Amino acid sequence: MIFFGTGSANLDSVKTRNITCQHCNNQDTIYINIYRKHVHVFWIPMFPLGKSGSSYCSHCKETLSPKQMPEALKMQYKNIKGEAKGPIWQFSGLLVLALLIGFAIYSGGKDKENTQLYLSAPAVGDIYMSTKLIMAVIPR
Repeated sequence: MIFFGTGSANLDSVKTRNITCQHCNNQDTIYINIYRKHVHVFWIPMFPLGKSGSSYCSHCKETLSPKQMPEALKMQYKNIKGEAKGPIWQFSGLLVLALLIGFAIYSGGKDKENTQLYLSAPAVGDIYMSTKLIMAVIPR
């Protein structure tokens, strides 16, 4: 059973300037939160999917998606979203996957190397198995 899905990380939370809340008419009470979604397998983040965000008034608790924001707030949202950098740990699953693939390639090469070494110098008591032939080195 494989557990996979999506998660998100908070990238930035910035207090806006010169913006008035449409709901409560208070100025400078709106925060913009930026999130980045990522795909995870067994709760290990593999890679990011994209950024999203919302605005939040600390006075009246109104939350707006980007489509609901007035133009001045939407402009600040786009600037903050463009500048927000994501955490590197959201790529940690890809790093683990790359290390596993690298180890598998290295192990396969070492196994072939060891097989060639054993076949080039058979010893007494060795048993060699193949899909077509089973051969044993028996002392005379």
